[in-house]
Amino acid sequence: MKPKLFGSSGIRGLANKDITTTLAQHVGAAIATMNQGGQIVVGYDARISGPMLEMALSSGLNAAGADVIQVGLVPTPVTAWMIVETGSDAGVE
Repeated sequence: MKPKLFGSSGIRGLANKDITTTLAQHVGAAIATMNQGGQIVVGYDARISGPMLEMALSSGLNAAGADVIQVGLVPTPVTAWMIVETGSDAGVE
């Protein structure tokens, strides 16, 4: 694992090496815990790992008490718009 995965532009690394489904589940659980559950929008970009990581992140969010709205493959501004449109508490892309 790279010594620094988290930076100012998000989590960076290679899928299935640095960024695993287990890491995504843990990040999801941490976000939901910090948010005290709530409703969270989840989207992903065009990378091939997007659907896999969306499912793992959503699993962690759900396990920690959050309701998840999956918006699938969308540009980041759409995720931000969906947060407002749905009255969600947060979003992850």
